[in-house]
Formats: sequence, structure tokens, C-alpha cells
Amino acid sequence: MMNDLEYLQRSQLKSIVLDSQTLALQFRFTQVEGKPDTILELLGIAQINLAKDLDDEEMLAMVGEASLIPIADGGRAVFERLHYPFKSLDDHNVPFSYPGVQLFHFHMEGDICADVICKEYRLREVAAS
Repeated sequence: MMNDLEYLQRSQLKSIVLDSQTLALQFRFTQVEGKPDTILELLGIAQINLAKDLDDEEMLAMVGEASLIPIADGGRAVFERLHYPFKSLDDHNVPFSYPGVQLFHFHMEGDICADVICKEYRLREVAAS
């Protein structure tokens, strides 16, 4: 199952909220006026990469691309590409991976870029605020 989140293209990222106790990450996107907001919650996070231009002081950021895909091979390839800091006990040059665990990779490009590896996600619509 692939969720390309194509409908989020040209939406605006309204907020990012990190729960410091559970390390759950919530992205809230707003669409055109009259449509509900979309909330993407990422749970069981193994890695978070966020990037933003320091000179851009606005939080309301345009989304150019967004995808959420299941990861094969326990995440080894994507963890390596994202420079996962935890290394395999067998080979300290290879990132640790989770072969028996279903993982997902959220990728977003735009005014804010994100790569998040997680075990679970929730996608829902809420009334625009």
C-alpha cells in the first residue's frame, strides 16, 4: 500500500507539534478555503529530519511534494541514506535496522523539508481553524 499524499501538494503546512513524552509528531496541513485541514500523526518514531531556511520567518509553509510509503528490509537502505546514528552491533559502518517491524517513511519537500521514519501513522481530516 502506497500513500503518495499527492492531494497535499500546494497545501500549506500550518503546524508541526512534537510530543516530547511519546515522540509522536503531528503535521497539520491546510487546503483551499472551505476544505477541512488534514492532520498526519506519526507514531513510534525512529528518526526525524527537519530542515527550514533560516531566513524564512513564516511558519505557514507551502508543500511541494509529500509521500508516505512502507519501508522494506527493516529500513536499512533509508536509514543509511538519512544517516541514522545507531549502528549495527555486527558492523559499526552499517545503520541498525528493524527487519521484523513494519516501518513507514514520510517525505516532504517545500518551504520546510522533512524525512521521518515511524512504525505507525494516522491520517484524518478536521474542520479548518
